[in-house]
Amino acid sequence: MAGVAVILVLISCVLHAGWNLLVKRAGDMEAFTALYLLASSVLYLPMAIAFAVRHPVPAAGWILIAISGTLYAVYFVALGHAYRDADLSYAYPLARGIGPVLTVALGVSFLRERVTAAGLTGIALVLLAVVVLQAPAMRGGLGREMRRGACWASLVGLMYAAYSVVDKIAMARVGVHPVLYLYLAYLISTAVVTPVVVMRHGGRSLAAEWRANGAAATAVGLLNVGAYVLVLYAMAMPRAPVSYIVPLRTVSVLFGVAGGLRLLGEEGTWSRITAAVLIMLGVAAIAWKG
Repeated sequence: MAGVAVILVLISCVLHAGWNLLVKRAGDMEAFTALYLLASSVLYLPMAIAFAVRHPVPAAGWILIAISGTLYAVYFVALGHAYRDADLSYAYPLARGIGPVLTVALGVSFLRERVTAAGLTGIALVLLAVVVLQAPAMRGGLGREMRRGACWASLVGLMYAAYSVVDKIAMARVGVHPVLYLYLAYLISTAVVTPVVVMRHGGRSLAAEWRANGAAATAVGLLNVGAYVLVLYAMAMPRAPVSYIVPLRTVSVLFGVAGGLRLLGEEGTWSRITAAVLIMLGVAAIAWKG
């Protein structure tokens, strides 16, 4: 695999874990979500215009963009609620682990894809990781908020799987340019989330969160899209097969867990690191020959 592609993906992993850490530290999660989506829409507008001129979106692509953008909106709102109620080192690997497993299930159901023995092994490892994460709850060691956070994290994983299937259809079968597609889907999610936040909390909540965490929201808006753009460029390299890039991206799980444990002082070190490693191995098996 090309060394440059490896570097790009690893940088993407750090950026992904980093912006999730910033979301975890936010005050008003819903307002913060609207702010960083607005920031993404503004910061990447020139890039989107440049791609739109060279790569017009097919008619069918707009329908898929609208669907995916709505799923993204639910994803981002659920992510904020997960981090409001649960630790980063708990919710992050849970969401990142459930997502690939559900993606395989949806791929089999709707795209008629086949799952090999390696894929089933990977699914089993990810499910084992979820059990490891939930072990404290089984012993009565997780409070109500943490359990509620687990539900939100599971919804994040479900949305990840759903929009991954839609994204694959849009880019692989309809032919929408990946970077432009990503921006437009984010733009739709911004248009969905922002009015809801304003109706629920009023414009003052956005203003207050901007004064408190405006720089962090801008950083998340930049890193959120930028992290995936790096992955897209890595995928475009001749000697960087997708079957290697997908499992390599799961390194972000270790970064996310480390950030929660080290920077936020969260508990449950060994169970969460064990779960993160199992998730990495499981997704690697799914991507390798799943």
